[in-house]
Amino acid sequence: MKRSEFPRIRLAPWEHQPDAPPEVIEAPAQNVVPFEWGGQTLQVAARLVDCGDGVRYLFARFVGEADESNWVLGFGSVDDGPRSISGDQRLKLAKRLKGYETSRYFPFGRLFYFGDDELRTAPPSRAFIASDGSGCWLPLSPDDEPHPFRLPLQPGELLRHVPACDIWARLLDKLKDADSDVCFAFEWRNRSEAERENLLLKVERGSIDEFRHLLTCALCIETVVKKQDGNWEWFMEGEISSLNCWPSGDAFPKWVDLPIRLRVWERIAFEYFSPSPRHSLLHRHSCARRWFNNRPSFLHLAIQTPTQHERLEAALWLRDWAQDKVAPRKLRLLLGGV
Repeated sequence: MKRSEFPRIRLAPWEHQPDAPPEVIEAPAQNVVPFEWGGQTLQVAARLVDCGDGVRYLFARFVGEADESNWVLGFGSVDDGPRSISGDQRLKLAKRLKGYETSRYFPFGRLFYFGDDELRTAPPSRAFIASDGSGCWLPLSPDDEPHPFRLPLQPGELLRHVPACDIWARLLDKLKDADSDVCFAFEWRNRSEAERENLLLKVERGSIDEFRHLLTCALCIETVVKKQDGNWEWFMEGEISSLNCWPSGDAFPKWVDLPIRLRVWERIAFEYFSPSPRHSLLHRHSCARRWFNNRPSFLHLAIQTPTQHERLEAALWLRDWAQDKVAPRKLRLLLGGV
């Protein structure tokens, strides 16, 4: 097929932002490559599209396909290579398609943009979903990361044969279902590190907030923290717990030997609260499982060097909390020097 004969690729309303310029919504394909599917040789037209927020998508569609929506082969930063598909890029595209000829799983996925009308108070988001129902909430900036989910399908069903508007409707239904994996992954992406820990950890006594506050107060009263101005981080992982400080104005952390007193407070907190992961959530939601498995420690705390007033408040809180749990002489030693 000659370049002058390449078909135009128009994005469906759910594939772009409402204020997208005309050249984003519709433009000629940048290349056409053959693709073997179901014993037929089909022609796939494709073009790279900068969709804003520093993110680019590779849209594709079968030449002559009636569905309003397109397929997406991949996504990445606008800095990741050329803005058109030609030469080596065409070969890479063809190689990407080759090898799926006998696979029952379709290599493409659908892209859906959720704006203010669907999400209301939440920031606009994009969802990618493959033919087998596996999907993810896509990053809105190169610094973000995808958050995976799974859309339930009927036995043997493949989304390759489902109109995009029906997939859109299913995603909207699952977004309204607080127990669904789609909704959980969407809310997960907007949670802070501390909120994620609070959600995934459980305790036998007290609450996760109380558990974190106890350890934060213990960090506030530590002498080594008082002596160095900066941002402090405490990674708790039993025998390999660590403490470091980012001194004000420095680009690299300063590793600090974990003081004995902090180790004692850590032991007291873990023995009293008995924290453990919520395995039911980790089993049900892959976005939470991936985050939990990749984080550097069981629990992470971060504070700025506290003021003397903050140190005194922390010491008083620790004294009130521990007076019926820790022997008086031991407690005096743990609070000494504040």
